[in-house]
Amino acid sequence: MTTFDMEEKRNHLAQWFASGKTKKWDYRLRQLKALQKALKSGKHEIYAALKEDLNKSMYEASMTEMGLVFAELHEAIKNLRTWMKPRRTGISFAQFPGKSMMYPEPYGVVLIVSPWNYPVMLTLIPLIGAIAAGNCVMLKPSANTPATSKVLKELLETALPDTVFVVEGSREENKSLLEIPFDYILFTGSGSVGKEVMRAAAEHLTPVTLELGGKSPVIVDKSAKIAKTARRILFGKLVNSGQTCIAPDYVWVHKKKKDQLVKALIREAERMLKGDFQAQWVRIVNEKHRDRLRGYLEDQEILWQKQVDEELGHLPLTFVDEPSWDSPLMQEEIFGPILPILTFSSIEEVIDKQKSLPKPLALYVFSKSKKTQRRILEELSFGSGCINDTLLQISSSHLPFGGVGESGMGKVHGKSSFDTFTHYKGVLHRGWFLDHALRYMPYKKTNRELWKRLLR
Repeated sequence: MTTFDMEEKRNHLAQWFASGKTKKWDYRLRQLKALQKALKSGKHEIYAALKEDLNKSMYEASMTEMGLVFAELHEAIKNLRTWMKPRRTGISFAQFPGKSMMYPEPYGVVLIVSPWNYPVMLTLIPLIGAIAAGNCVMLKPSANTPATSKVLKELLETALPDTVFVVEGSREENKSLLEIPFDYILFTGSGSVGKEVMRAAAEHLTPVTLELGGKSPVIVDKSAKIAKTARRILFGKLVNSGQTCIAPDYVWVHKKKKDQLVKALIREAERMLKGDFQAQWVRIVNEKHRDRLRGYLEDQEILWQKQVDEELGHLPLTFVDEPSWDSPLMQEEIFGPILPILTFSSIEEVIDKQKSLPKPLALYVFSKSKKTQRRILEELSFGSGCINDTLLQISSSHLPFGGVGESGMGKVHGKSSFDTFTHYKGVLHRGWFLDHALRYMPYKKTNRELWKRLLR
């Protein structure tokens, strides 16, 4: 698809938006319900596509993709009227008598660029927010999951023909899209591409939300329940074969608990990965990423590996012992089934080190100590996280999800998605019956003195 064709489609969407139809509550509600109906009727095609692209089982696809999307739809449909209402705020002395209001309005035509690792969930959750907010959308799913992208294009353009257009293709299409002016851009993907998106957006002064990634640590102190800790860490690492932006990237464990944790991790891994487990385990998306992951293991001390048939597209789950912070394994986001394990002597050591690193998209703490939990929450900045679990923060439409610093900017999920794609106009409504002479020229000394006293 050429840049000219994309511009034509963008202009068509802009004309539809200009009609004002998308600003109406009943229209938005019909759009959300049409999407809900289309996803219900097409769910088997979606599951089949996810199996083809990633070997994602129906169970995992339901748990990590479709289930979260339907929850978001339910939340948006239930609360849309409330979200759309103008909000009243307080007023200052200078505004009295008056009423201050915030009026939500859609941006217009927005661009959503989604990744391959959760090609349904990370495409549709932002889309739901954009539609609920009254926007028209150009959507660019990943070329790395072609079957899923094709199914989504067919479903979305049939259910939402006037407000959504799906652009297929790879990096060339991404580049062309970024040359077109949009009213808002939401990008989910790597930090390096996120910088390209932000540079392109700056040319048109387009606001952006960037959902990026980074290295999300797990901190395990002496008080943690080790067996459950190991099980919950592995849940976060094995889901999607670790190809999750908030997957546990590496583990800090107190040196007195290291041997116990390693044994528990191995025990749990052998319990989870048995029999024909590869039939339902998500594969690494392509050979390029498999080669990248293999490279991370060069010159590393391997604690344990679960052997797999790599011809099926998998790599072994691998525990790595005390890798150097200078190694590629500890410099780059892993995005695969490799788990480095580091030790610490005091929580201060962990906090000091983490403060020297980029702010992560997620952070996980396993501890029974309220003091330790509080210190980490107060002293370390991160996008989202869990106390005594992993990944589950993303499962709630009531919790905002997003990064901070190098892990991203902006929030999605539930009301946060609606707010992301909404501009709030601040408007003061003034009455006629009182007028402050203090603000008008000529400015008198007595009036200046009165202002000082009023503003103390």
